[in-house]
Amino acid sequence: MFRMGAVVLTMVLLVVSACTAPERAAEDLGWRTIALPGAFPRTLAVDGDRVLVAGEKGRYEPAAWVVDRSVTALALRPHSGYGPTADLVAATLSGDTVTFVGQRAGGAHGIPRWTIWGGTVSGGADDLPQTFETFGGPDSLGLVGLQTVAGEPLLLGNWADGPSGPAFWRATGARWARAPTTLTGFLASGFGVLGGRPVVVGHSTSGGSLRPTVWLGSTDLRSWRAVPLGDAPVARALDLSCAGAVCLVAVRTPGKGLSVWEIGETARELPAPEMAGGAEWAQVVAGPDGGRVVAFGSADRSVFCYWKVDDWRYAVPPTGVVRDLAAVGNRFVAIVGDGEQESSPRELVTT
Repeated sequence: MFRMGAVVLTMVLLVVSACTAPERAAEDLGWRTIALPGAFPRTLAVDGDRVLVAGEKGRYEPAAWVVDRSVTALALRPHSGYGPTADLVAATLSGDTVTFVGQRAGGAHGIPRWTIWGGTVSGGADDLPQTFETFGGPDSLGLVGLQTVAGEPLLLGNWADGPSGPAFWRATGARWARAPTTLTGFLASGFGVLGGRPVVVGHSTSGGSLRPTVWLGSTDLRSWRAVPLGDAPVARALDLSCAGAVCLVAVRTPGKGLSVWEIGETARELPAPEMAGGAEWAQVVAGPDGGRVVAFGSADRSVFCYWKVDDWRYAVPPTGVVRDLAAVGNRFVAIVGDGEQESSPRELVTT
């Protein structure tokens, strides 16, 4: 879940999966491949002009790189049983500090076995063994996202201990443990940071509805304010991204398609882009100086467009489905690739 020069940073960017565009002039952003031989990049994290790329290389070997003017591989040191084969699926970068979440299916039921990694860009990251049920066990409903909040890494997932709902983990030294929170009564699907405070998007399922809502929280996780995203009885929040003073959320509603919401103190639905009715997936990115970025797609259509002043503008998309997208300084970086399997090819591209 992880994003533009003076022109690009004032826009909402839309990407739709194949390679066709509306019948209007399309700006050529000059996408090119960043070579990561044998790699399967999964996720991006940004700090300033640097992007942290994480995933695996070859098959079943964790890998991470920092990309700025060059590509630098990070040293990763596994120590737990699943560390040597972990696929790094979440990451955060803050100055020199890095944190990763890895997963690998294992055990008799093939459920995710989670690993947590911490360290620095300059010194590398260590796999930090935890007790067996720290992130898993019978009450786990999976992990959702990783962010830096108040200068420290914070992990979000879902838990079924009592009423099912969000759960947070914080680190004390090398040991991670669940942190108390008053946030309950829904399942989380996305995680961001707005003004240094945690932001969670998820779905309330009361009364048979599936209503996406954003919760704006305090750094101690005890005070939360709900911001509903429309009144459709059934809708799904696909992705969340926050930067500066704004968050973006992509929502898919049956019969309507994709909508894009801007979250500050309140929620505002942006005008619907062309061809959003058939969108099946989406990624969103809030640019560091107020840019708005969204990637969405379907099986038979490809559109890359951005919001500038009061209208949609179009650009040539990268080839393939966009899996993650970042605004890094004055350029875009994206993970692209078709296919849903873990072994499906993935590439890192940039403008």
